[in-house]
Amino acid sequence: MPQFAKILSKYHGFKCTVLFAINKQTGEIEPTVLDNIPGLEALDSADLLVIMARFRNLPDEQMKHIDDYLKAGKPVIGIRTATHSFKISKGTYAQYSYDSKVAGWEGGFGRRVLGETWITTTASIIAVRTRHRRPGPGEEPHRSRLPGHLGSVRRLHRPLPQPEGCVPVIMGQVLEGMNPTDKPVTDVKNNPMMPIA
Repeated sequence: MPQFAKILSKYHGFKCTVLFAINKQTGEIEPTVLDNIPGLEALDSADLLVIMARFRNLPDEQMKHIDDYLKAGKPVIGIRTATHSFKISKGTYAQYSYDSKVAGWEGGFGRRVLGETWITTTASIIAVRTRHRRPGPGEEPHRSRLPGHLGSVRRLHRPLPQPEGCVPVIMGQVLEGMNPTDKPVTDVKNNPMMPIA
């Protein structure tokens, strides 16, 4: 995230603020700290939130800035584990939890804001070939500029059925081996293929 912010700032003129989980005792960055991301008041004047977080259980005074930002209708870009950014079992912002059952917030922040929540992860790191589908009539033409196949090695997150009107651009396909040219597996991991973007 810092490099992404640096590129946006240096080459595109954006003012960027990057926040980290901070150990309250040492004051040092510590990714395993789930309950402290100081500086979220930067959202009060932000035009875009780019979030890459996992299972955070932030105090109300920090969550309030996220809640206010979203209620203002401002845009959000979620990266990787953002679908399960929050794991809050009770309290004022429990509806943000990835496993929320609160009416209107089923699936929490991920489902409500990003369109999906976390269900499960493939058991091990796997090779994935992504395929994009060509745009249909009336759909966005930018998809036709994507390469037909992209290769990577990662875990895939199993999604729920996509909300009405949500059209994935890139689908992940699990392969038998670790090379992008390997054959796809024929079990439940590819049925259906998983949306990547």
